Amino acid sequence: MTTARPQYQPVGRCIYCGSKLNLSNEHIIPYALDGLDVLPKSSCRRCSEVTSKIEGKLTQQMWGQFRAALNSKSRTKKWTPETPHKVSVIQEGVRRTEIVPTRNVPAVLIMPVLPMPAIITGKQVTDYTTKNFVINTHQLEDWQKQHVLVGAFDLEIFCRSLAKIAHAYLCAQIGVDNFKPVLPPAILGEIGALHFVGSPPEDAAPLPSGEDVRHVMAVVDLSGDVSYVGVLMRLFSNFGAPEFLVVGGNRN
Repeated sequence: MTTARPQYQPVGRCIYCGSKLNLSNEHIIPYALDGLDVLPKSSCRRCSEVTSKIEGKLTQQMWGQFRAALNSKSRTKKWTPETPHKVSVIQEGVRRTEIVPTRNVPAVLIMPVLPMPAIITGKQVTDYTTKNFVINTHQLEDWQKQHVLVGAFDLEIFCRSLAKIAHAYLCAQIGVDNFKPVLPPAILGEIGALHFVGSPPEDAAPLPSGEDVRHVMAVVDLSGDVSYVGVLMRLFSNFGAPEFLVVGGNRN
């Protein structure tokens, strides 16, 4: 059975800066991550260039091998098992560059382990760890004996990417005029995005997961000293990836 995709009304202005000129459609989850839902006429040319660069760093530099293993969509080129990839190799203490087929590189999805968003707790994140989710596990042990895994994790790019997804999702689900957004400056790189991104509270109801569930999101209202509206999201839930909470603003 095919599930119908939601059809959102055109916004008519950029959801990041408010411009009404040169508007294009915006994928809520990036196309390169197999995102299907689109918010029409919602991003100006300047902001689209910024968000495209963020998504490119996430989906190509950080998660490129993982996407290749999943045969994910790509506007620029078709990933195949034979696609050549540049990697760093360490042999006898000497580092050099080597070109290898994508099929030879372990497909690792890197996710951070974060506390609740600092905007809620008031505690800035000064240190963090990452967790790896591997498709072709059998290759990883042999690879790590002589290679350095490519696609180094960038926390700020990761947080800006999640902020972009959450902001677009809130605009689509509750409407651009129904909340006061806090994320656009973080998405555009004017302020740090980590302040708004973290893990959900321990008592939060878990999002669905399973082999047939790729990406899951839900709008949540957060009560406390200040009431916020945010997005719970779980990208690649079918691989056991963790949930993240992104605080998007205040309801009007």
